Amino acid sequence: MAVDRIAKKTGVSFRRSLLKRAYIIQEKLYGQEVLLVKPLTFMNHSGSALARCLPRGYDVNDLLIVYDDMDIELGRIKFARSGRAAGHNGLDSILATLRTQDIPRLKIGISRPQDMDPVEYVLSDFNDDETVVIDQALTQAETACREWVQYGIEQVMQKYNQRK
Repeated sequence: MAVDRIAKKTGVSFRRSLLKRAYIIQEKLYGQEVLLVKPLTFMNHSGSALARCLPRGYDVNDLLIVYDDMDIELGRIKFARSGRAAGHNGLDSILATLRTQDIPRLKIGISRPQDMDPVEYVLSDFNDDETVVIDQALTQAETACREWVQYGIEQVMQKYNQRK
């Protein structure tokens, strides 16, 4: 959803690559060459799709993994320089495939469900109130991704990781 928001805001479109198992945009955005990847695989295989899309000799510090996080309150975004997957199967696949935990990431909070199985929860739709909050978070995430490209992880961590 976040990379879709970036594509829409910048006026670019994804192309489907069956060979790379992903929807891809490779364009100059925000003054830099940017590669946006949406895996076509199941979440627990997203690392293999990402690996197929990366150029030889890439630097992991040039990657930004954007994903939902149940351990962050709904609508809050938070950057991290590195870390473990903490039960997120898609992130676990990426970290295992790239053989490092030192990949910058942007977490979008979806909150942990109180009365629902977590797997069922992440596969379900947001209710109307949650949709409003998530929409605002995605707008903020698009801006935050642009700023990450322009200014780097340290500046965006200082700006977006502050509690409001």
